[in-house]
Amino acid sequence: MIRHPLGTYLVLTFGLTWTWHVVALGLLGLPFLGAAGALGSFGPTIAAVVVTAAAAGRRGVLDLLRGLAQWRVRPVWCVVAVLGLPAVFVIAALVQQPEALGSFQVLTAGQVAGSLSVYLLVLVTGGPLGEEPGWRGFALPRLQERFGPLPGTFVLGALQGLWHLPVYVLVAGYNGATGGPLDVAVSFGLFVVGTTALAVVFTWVYNNTGGSLLLAVLLHCSVNTAGTFLLLFPALGANGDAITCTAALVGAALVVIAATRLQLGSRRPVAP
Repeated sequence: MIRHPLGTYLVLTFGLTWTWHVVALGLLGLPFLGAAGALGSFGPTIAAVVVTAAAAGRRGVLDLLRGLAQWRVRPVWCVVAVLGLPAVFVIAALVQQPEALGSFQVLTAGQVAGSLSVYLLVLVTGGPLGEEPGWRGFALPRLQERFGPLPGTFVLGALQGLWHLPVYVLVAGYNGATGGPLDVAVSFGLFVVGTTALAVVFTWVYNNTGGSLLLAVLLHCSVNTAGTFLLLFPALGANGDAITCTAALVGAALVVIAATRLQLGSRRPVAP
């Protein structure tokens, strides 16, 4: 019997992933864009399965993973999960570069096929399946129960951002941080702010879909592949500016917080 499942989960999540990255990326020098990065992304899910198995047995693990097959949700939430944040990123980029609006083009069949291939690859190896059963399936319900929807979400978002620290330190140019230590620190700081804001959207979708991990996985994948939507406006370039993307996430989070009156779709009353 595990007395502190949430704390055990967090220690195991960080321990597994950070140890793997230090060994695989730091000591062995393996490339991040490959098996090393893909395997490292499964720390949260592995930790969730291990802790759940120890605390609740096989049935508990099945209950945890059942959310991955929870597809019976209102169609609007599928649209939000797949297209919502990519649309926000594109709009934010166009606000910054309004002249790019005139470069709109319809994607070719090859571009659509390429984008779908990237989406499927990221879905399996880029973090969504490796992270969401842990972050949203295991940690989020417990953090909401302990701290409430919004504070619990902020804690989870900050932890999820911090979890990526070894990659910033060990992978040159990760997430566009191509300068010196100061540039890496600024990029990482923006990333943590972004993941914290993004967590608000995740909680909102999760709470309104009855805890669907499938929608959480799709949302995660859409955020990680949002750059493909910039192909609609070639003048914007292949990737969004980090500050613009972070500002877009913060703006989206503030809208959700205000629209839901701090509850993020939770049925639990928020203490005044």
